[in-house]
Amino acid sequence: MPRRGHGDASGAGPAELPIHTGLPSWVSSRAEFRKVARQSHPARLCAVPSEERTPDAVSRIAQWLAGVELLAGSSEAKLEAIAAVVRYRAASRGEIVRPELRDGREPAELCIVYSGQVALCVKGRPMAYLEAGQSFGAIESVRSELSGAAVVSTGRDGVELLIVSQADFDGAVSRFRAAEAWEDVGFLQAHPLFVGWGRSELLRLRAAMRHRVLPPGELVCRQGEEARALWLVKRGLCEAQRNRTERMQFHRGAAEAGTKTVTRRLLLGRILPGGLIGEGALIRGVPRFADVVTVSVTELLELPATSLLLLARHGTLGALGEQVSRYPSESAVEARLEAMVRGDEGARQARSLHRREHLGRLARQCVS
Repeated sequence: MPRRGHGDASGAGPAELPIHTGLPSWVSSRAEFRKVARQSHPARLCAVPSEERTPDAVSRIAQWLAGVELLAGSSEAKLEAIAAVVRYRAASRGEIVRPELRDGREPAELCIVYSGQVALCVKGRPMAYLEAGQSFGAIESVRSELSGAAVVSTGRDGVELLIVSQADFDGAVSRFRAAEAWEDVGFLQAHPLFVGWGRSELLRLRAAMRHRVLPPGELVCRQGEEARALWLVKRGLCEAQRNRTERMQFHRGAAEAGTKTVTRRLLLGRILPGGLIGEGALIRGVPRFADVVTVSVTELLELPATSLLLLARHGTLGALGEQVSRYPSESAVEARLEAMVRGDEGARQARSLHRREHLGRLARQCVS
């Protein structure tokens, strides 16, 4: 989080900040984040006009932008689209980066602190400090009492900023989405589920889908919830996990014993690129049987239940229903899980008995 000022005389602390904070997944500390910035120097690359930037320069800028929480989870292609239009600005210590806005309306741009530090000031008083990787501006669409605050450079060596206007941001995202849509159509065309589909039909299907990029550990769907969509894994890896609630006995000495309720997470399987998520519950009209969690950064194509009839073309929906009918029933899966749990419990008890016998032999040897 950003460092705060001292608040006003009434003791009330500063308002919530209209900023995002955080570090990219490939660094472990703010110091390492600065080290990466010094080594790659993407800010200097942003000083080069957009039309003169090389693909390598755009890639290095995009790698740094991945550390801005506002852009967290964005695909590499989207980051590169933004990196192609971002601008560079430097300000010396004490320089006013942006004057205080009387009407509180933010300018239509996003400013990211690349190095150094800035202060958000209200009526000449610093209320918060932003450092490398933190951002301010209207694109974030967050309103608070600090919206429109003056921004002053307070870094020892000044501050370096990466700036992208609202128009450039929207244009970059629009170009990226158009390229992404064609890439998704190519992925669908190569998928065995859509054999025989034409390009125009796949475009209509893609228009009904939502492209999602999820970080590791994100929940795609939850066990027990209503099925309202299915997903195609484009890139990445997911795991299906079943939660089981069990009552287990415990002992706290020779006389005291009891039972307790525990929840175990059992791995059902992994879902690779090209795999489907949630189609069984959606076709059967039953609640979700398991949680599905991302293991790595994962790209998904989400088709809502309201658009399921689009799959009726070329017998795709019928083929999908036939595929689901061959899946084992929930009761069969539960029986298999129960056998697995009992096997684990039997093995655990056998290991415990073996340890007790081994300790008993050692005790007898010591006594003798």
